[in-house]
Amino acid sequence: MADSPDSAAVAALAQEQEVIGVKMKRDRVDTIAPEQRENKKMRSEDTAKDTAKDTAKDTAKDAADGYSTRKRMHGDEHSTVVAKHYNMQKEIGLEARSHSRIFYLRNFNNWIKSVLINEFLDQVRRGRDPNQPVRVLDLGCGKGGDLLKWRKGGIAHLVCADMASTAVDQCHQRYSEMKNRGGRLFTAEFICADCSKNELRNKFQKPDEPFDLCSCQFAFHYAMESRAQVEMMLRNACAHLRRGGFFFGTTSDARELMRRHQMTNVRASEESDGEAAKRENEGTAARSNVGFGNEVYNVRFHDSGTSPPPIFGAKYDFHLEGVVDCPEFLVHFPLLECMAKKFGMKLVMKKTFSELFHTFAKKDYGRHLLNVMQALETYPAGNGSQLLSADESEYKHAADFLQNSSNPSGTVGTMSKSEWEAAGMYLAFAFTKE
Repeated sequence: MADSPDSAAVAALAQEQEVIGVKMKRDRVDTIAPEQRENKKMRSEDTAKDTAKDTAKDTAKDAADGYSTRKRMHGDEHSTVVAKHYNMQKEIGLEARSHSRIFYLRNFNNWIKSVLINEFLDQVRRGRDPNQPVRVLDLGCGKGGDLLKWRKGGIAHLVCADMASTAVDQCHQRYSEMKNRGGRLFTAEFICADCSKNELRNKFQKPDEPFDLCSCQFAFHYAMESRAQVEMMLRNACAHLRRGGFFFGTTSDARELMRRHQMTNVRASEESDGEAAKRENEGTAARSNVGFGNEVYNVRFHDSGTSPPPIFGAKYDFHLEGVVDCPEFLVHFPLLECMAKKFGMKLVMKKTFSELFHTFAKKDYGRHLLNVMQALETYPAGNGSQLLSADESEYKHAADFLQNSSNPSGTVGTMSKSEWEAAGMYLAFAFTKE
């Protein structure tokens, strides 16, 4: 007999535990499909005793989700911190960005988004009238860095939404500048709202007209604070998609983050003065919360490392040179996949950035975009130019590659070691509406 959906959910979470050390902090009832859970709740309302039990269960679930009653009473601190961070970000211009230590990493991330947008626009248009308009929802649109990508994609209408008011204003301004330059341009609307806390439907100009695509780039990890926020984010992303539409995006890779976190704590324990070994002999070994990173990024978890992180609310501080400096949450992907099924979504792609690079760099348009977008740095530098990093060890991987190639005196496109490590913390995903 085939496994039930809730059994599959339990199995998926158990598999995730084995990889990143996540301990399930809820029993099986919490993985039952929402409709089944609602029916059970209705039956239990026959007696006050059952109601009391349900209340206690909900309270315990909230605590496990990392979204406690105390946090609700004191307001949405995390959302405020994130919105404030992005509201304070200044537009520095192309010239200043060209001197950034993560110049190529930012271009590489934009390349990733470009190939994803091209890929899913192609899939939406496959087998349908080429003149049929394409509608897109961009959740976490930021300052409008993807507006040009959507214009080149030839879409008809774009809805941009972000929690940071300054970002939405700058996105709107960029759109106006594009419009003033002339040429064919999609229509657009701009919404300032926390997409993990607010239902967007009543803010749409045409709330009953479905979207073909929903894009969420480098933003979903902010919603993983609680079950309620994830469900709202998924509702905004998926409930308004037409059948055959796609919800796709990029987010942090929980498995890779936890792998680095655990490796760093193990090294820190091994380098201690013997206290760690003593605690281990006594059965009380603890891992220190030392953080990890390099010259362009840093990650520090809020937990001490002595227990597995919760499914929701696994908080860490993330710093990326000149771009990001605020808290985020782990995205446990098997759980996300199970929750997305509530909205009729089926996972069709999940790839790390490394896997995406090796896939799309082999395609003609992927290679073309790598050059056009300057997504890779030329090593060794020539014509009097300088490498982004003055540290030669940052390019040892490129030097070794050339040394072992058929043309050791040639050049190769790459990024510095620190930039590759930062890119390695992310993955891309795509769901389709069944």
